[in-house]
Amino acid sequence: MKKIKLQAFLDDVNVLTVLVEHSLYKNDQQLSIYHHKKHVNFYKILEEKKDDFYKLVLKVNQKINLRDDWKITLDEAIESEIISGKVVRTQSFIDEYNYQDDDLGVSYNEKYSTFKLWAPLAKKIHLLLESPSGHKERYDLSYEKQGTWKVKVDKDLEKYTYIYNVYVNGKWRKVKDPYAIASKANGDIQYIIDSKKTYNIKHTYHNPDTPFIYEVSVRDFSSNKESNFKNPKKYLGLIETGLKTPNGHPIGFDYVKELGITHLQMLPIFDFTGVDELNQNEKYNWGYNPSQYFIPEGSYASHPNHPYTRINEIKKVIDTYHQNDLGMIMDVVYNHVDHHDKFPYEILTPGYSFRYDEFGMMTDFSGCKNDLDTSRPMIKKLIIDSLLHWLKFYKVDGFRFDLMGLIDYNTMNELYLTLKKIKPDILVYGEGWKIDNNETLAHMDNSKLDDHIGFFNDEFRDSVKGSTFITKDTGLVFGNLDYKNVVDHLLNSKGKIKVEKSINFVECHDNQTFFDKAMTIIKDENLVHKYQIVANCLTVFAPGTPFIHFGQEIYRSKSFEHNSYNLSDEINQVKWHTLDLYKDDVFILKSAIEIRKKMNPYHIRKTKWIKSTLVLFVGQFEIYFKFDDDNLTIKKEKYLYIHSSKYNKIKEAYILKDIGVYIFERK
Repeated sequence: MKKIKLQAFLDDVNVLTVLVEHSLYKNDQQLSIYHHKKHVNFYKILEEKKDDFYKLVLKVNQKINLRDDWKITLDEAIESEIISGKVVRTQSFIDEYNYQDDDLGVSYNEKYSTFKLWAPLAKKIHLLLESPSGHKERYDLSYEKQGTWKVKVDKDLEKYTYIYNVYVNGKWRKVKDPYAIASKANGDIQYIIDSKKTYNIKHTYHNPDTPFIYEVSVRDFSSNKESNFKNPKKYLGLIETGLKTPNGHPIGFDYVKELGITHLQMLPIFDFTGVDELNQNEKYNWGYNPSQYFIPEGSYASHPNHPYTRINEIKKVIDTYHQNDLGMIMDVVYNHVDHHDKFPYEILTPGYSFRYDEFGMMTDFSGCKNDLDTSRPMIKKLIIDSLLHWLKFYKVDGFRFDLMGLIDYNTMNELYLTLKKIKPDILVYGEGWKIDNNETLAHMDNSKLDDHIGFFNDEFRDSVKGSTFITKDTGLVFGNLDYKNVVDHLLNSKGKIKVEKSINFVECHDNQTFFDKAMTIIKDENLVHKYQIVANCLTVFAPGTPFIHFGQEIYRSKSFEHNSYNLSDEINQVKWHTLDLYKDDVFILKSAIEIRKKMNPYHIRKTKWIKSTLVLFVGQFEIYFKFDDDNLTIKKEKYLYIHSSKYNKIKEAYILKDIGVYIFERK
């Protein structure tokens, strides 16, 4: 690695940190600072000797604007351009370059297109265009205000591709438009399109008071070869109809329509890295590596390189779900990016976009080697603008926030209120884990977060099934009555999280599936099925919002893997044909959902325990959850009909001999 003899970083509007190679430096009289070749006076604040260089802190007598020509020399022989340092994180810089108008990106019409980019440190910016026939052109952007640059091109640019060439911090870098809405495969370059020519979504959806959320990966939904999807692993696979198991049970979209859920929550569908969009089968990835926030993922499209295909296909999917009275929720990732050094705003404004500790090192609470600083105005704006794009252009019905506990609560509150103005019933919820002790963040212990923003309820998850992170730990459904009081409190709306904010779940895409955890503990598949039915039904009936993981109801397994985010289709797929084995168990879940829809979403009328059996009273229904092997006798009063599950009638009582769920309906 080549040694740098002289470097200068702007840490405040008129304060520099200068690094000089040890062998070359004697005193600060060797240094000179120039602004447009004119000498500028300075004085030394600090000098420290390090291992192989000197560190100097200098102060000049005027504000340094890095869009101008600022240089430092050593003995007038060695020259270095002054580049940005900590200045980008000073309040004065943040305030000065806070641009909030709604015109970033490309504004297209048939006669001209306007390009606008936020790049407060840039000295020069070139727009590089390429026509559909391969003709290349270059246009210079002009500086406008508050860090923005602009150029207008007077001709029809539909289907042209574009990228910017930007001179920042002493070098030219190619950078993609963070506000682009169309892209070639793998984000190599971005398209200019006419939004009016995209698929027209005709149907909307009103979110009900009691959502039933079903979490699905676009890829996993149709990846099983035996299911014979025409569009495997693609957006269009989500809406294929007429598919059946060998025994004739509907699968795919037909199954989802019959299950009783109200919303499909899709794992990330905005453009991500980790999968080659032109060779989808080579690698697998869930998609928590965001790359282009306004653009749908290309690997799920039938033609990733076509400027309109990926847009039209996901819009058609959303419209079809709305037409069938189903909502669509996006899983969004704003706590980190795929590679921090490839993030457009890190190229345009190095050091601005991410969180740093007291030592000037990037934090890594996300586990992805970077944490976005969502409190920065331009990062907050990017987040809200991209959400607005998905809400208005794609008509999604809600957003699930990955590691929401790393996003600041001001940003979460502002984005919720902004989205609510457009869609009053918008659903906003996320992972509210308290990962960092920073009290400005949107974790579940922060009372300053808007009451309409929901949380995944780990208290419910871990008391029902046992600790997610201790495989052999057992919860209530395994007969561990140590959790009896906790579950009773949850069912009576007295848990740690307000029921209006509670997303109740026992499994999701993360960690082991319930089936895999249970099989590790018990190794008796029939018994595991009974425990899982209990867990599924408790999830449905508990006050709050029920959340079901795709395939959970048919005992989905991921080969006991705890984190399958980049493993194979074989591990992550759901085998639809297993519906033939478990149709009766699915019927129990459907029945539970049907009953729950008649309930107040946040209250159960009454609960009581009969030894180790929990009884819920819901309207005309009595629902029994049995947690051990002792026989339970239910005396016959008036007329009781078994709504689901098997029973034995002996004289004037029903004898329940099995561990499971029993739903009685009074007539």
